[in-house]
Amino acid sequence: MNKINKEMRESFGKRVRITCVDGEVLEGECKYFTPALDNEDGRESIVVISGGNIEVFENEIAKIEII
Repeated sequence: MNKINKEMRESFGKRVRITCVDGEVLEGECKYFTPALDNEDGRESIVVISGGNIEVFENEIAKIEII
């Protein structure tokens, strides 16, 4: 498990700021965490409530901060 995967698990249920690898920044509540085994494509993901439900996959995340 790498640092991003650990931070994804720890952010569940908390307010977070996610910086994506493309520079986009999302802020909101981390509502769901889906482990790789439960995702069809084998990647972990989290869902952030930020003007809607936004699913972000582990390879799209550069940084996660709990705020």
